[in-house]
Formats: sequence, C-alpha cells, structure tokens
Amino acid sequence: WRFIDSSVLMTYDSVGSSAGKRAIIDNTVTFAASDSLLSDANYAAVPDLQMLPMVAGAVVPVYHIPGLESSDPALILSRDVLSRIYLGNITYWNDTAIVALNPALVGKLPGVAIRRIIRGDSSGTTEIFTRALSRFSAQWNATVGFGSSVAWPDGGVKLTARGS
Repeated sequence: WRFIDSSVLMTYDSVGSSAGKRAIIDNTVTFAASDSLLSDANYAAVPDLQMLPMVAGAVVPVYHIPGLESSDPALILSRDVLSRIYLGNITYWNDTAIVALNPALVGKLPGVAIRRIIRGDSSGTTEIFTRALSRFSAQWNATVGFGSSVAWPDGGVKLTARGS
C-alpha cells in the first residue's frame, strides 16, 4: 500500500492465530491472518467479516533421534502411530509399533524417551494439527478432540512452548 499511497501505514504483529481472530472480531484491527478458520459463531457475531483464503500451510512433525545419521532412511510414522505418540501411549523410539514401520532402522531406534513439544498458547496451528489427529484417531477425537487450545494428554515427556 505504501507504494500506492504513502500515507497508509500498516503494521504486523506476530501474536498467533487466536489473538489475531480475537482482535478482528473485537474490531481492534482492520485485518488479521490465521492458520485456522473462523467459526460460524464468529461470522454470526460479526456479519460483515470476510475470510479470504490466501495460502495453505502445513504442520510437519519433526524429530531428532539420537544415533540416527542423515544417511539413514527417513523415519516413517503412520497416522495411527503419530496419534498414539501424542496421546502419550507410545513413549519410546524403539516401541514395537515404530519398529514395525521402519524395518531399515531395526537396531538403530534407541530406547530413548520421545519428547513431545506442544504449543502452550492458543494457536491456529494447534487447531489444524489436532483436527488432523481427530480424523486419524477415534481415541484422540473422543478424549482430546480439536481446537486452538486443548488439554494435551500426559504420558511420556511433554514440553510446552509458546509459539509465534
């Protein structure tokens, strides 16, 4: 906009999807961005609110397994196994379910605890990730569900971090 009209000033605050949605609904900003969609209730509360899809983002679980080298085959995790890790039901890298999916890594997957790092603040990324886990696993859907903030299950090592 500044190239068209130098009097227009725009700023961007990296506050996270939930805070951005709250600000646009509360009319404290004139535009916002989010990884997750607005709800029907949001649209009902603010009828002139518009959401314009611009970019599709991906949530990608990453891992670091002591002893694996970059020359080793990539780790394979099924939807079921990923859900069970985040449920806290699979807590070690050498769990039989992980080993069964990774025959090329037999003997290399250590008996080391899986450390899950999760968002501690309300987040659109959390919403789209937990929505996927809800579709992958009936147990996840029934016990945790999805949302921008969820009660992450205990089990194993869980580290909480703020995003953005």
